[in-house]
Amino acid sequence: MDIEIVKKEDFEVVGKVASGESEKHSQWVLPLWQNFNKNIKEIINLVKVDENNNLAGIWGIMNDMEDSFAPWGEMGKYMAGVEVKENSVPPKGWVKWSIKGGKFIRVKCNIANYSEIFNSIVENYAPKNGYIIIGNVMEYYIPNSKDFYLFFNIKD
Repeated sequence: MDIEIVKKEDFEVVGKVASGESEKHSQWVLPLWQNFNKNIKEIINLVKVDENNNLAGIWGIMNDMEDSFAPWGEMGKYMAGVEVKENSVPPKGWVKWSIKGGKFIRVKCNIANYSEIFNSIVENYAPKNGYIIIGNVMEYYIPNSKDFYLFFNIKD
């Protein structure tokens, strides 16, 4: 596993949000991404880009039902979104979340090994290395790749 400890500044994401049972997330998260991809043109003017004019970040962000960005309980929320310019105002039908920066465990994975890597970080890597996971988990999608990064928010 390619694991790094990284810092990320505060950022804003605009996207589509759904909620449901944590155990059945695959039933409601995939349709959410389909909705996001079908309609992203509606927010293209808000999107933050890097120096090469590529999207700054496509994010899948987990949230608890109280919107405190705590890990999921029996129920959870999920946003399929894109990093946007500061102070962007989302159009009707879109939601903006302001994400607090901090210190993160970042690990590369893909759909095939997602569960294995997720569990390995939570059950082995973090506790064995003295890291305390303090918040939600975020997925950063790498442009033109089937791989993505998991970001585990840890105590600084």
